[in-house]
Amino acid sequence: MNGNEFEERVRGFAEKVGTDQSVALGAALAHVGDRLGLWAALAGAGR
Repeated sequence: MNGNEFEERVRGFAEKVGTDQSVALGAALAHVGDRLGLWAALAGAGR
């Protein structure tokens, strides 16, 4: 494995880690919003 191939593999892994962290944070924030009733309040505000 040469230097460029190694860098590409590291970059690909870092991108996957960043994407996975974003998904996990989004799910956590959605859960918190649900527990606090924010989604129900937003749904009711549109009426």
